[in-house]
Amino acid sequence: MANILLIEDDPLLGAMIREMLEIDAYQVTWLHSGVPVKRLISQGPRPDLIITDIVMPDMDGLEIIQFLRDTCPEIPLVAMSAETGSGYLALASRMGAAAILRKPFTREILFSTVAGVLNPKKGEA
Repeated sequence: MANILLIEDDPLLGAMIREMLEIDAYQVTWLHSGVPVKRLISQGPRPDLIITDIVMPDMDGLEIIQFLRDTCPEIPLVAMSAETGSGYLALASRMGAAAILRKPFTREILFSTVAGVLNPKKGEA
């Protein structure tokens, strides 16, 4: 079972994403803010995947991505945002996010994105 770190400040959306992932047998640690990420990553164990929102009030997702790429580049990262036309998701991708999710997204899109990032060679023949 893969361990996923979810960073989402919206309580309803965070609960929904966590529930969807747990239904698919993932273990999820949910942070409501980006601030505790540094402590959590340094204390270990490290997650198999990190999913982060981009627009958050205390520490935005781009700061989180930069910290994670500098600290633990081996952990794949998925960036998500509802912001359209801002370029945040394109920038997150250039900064090293393995995938991006545009909110709102369906359960199927979430599952296929997570599975594709955790198992990038699955389906290749």
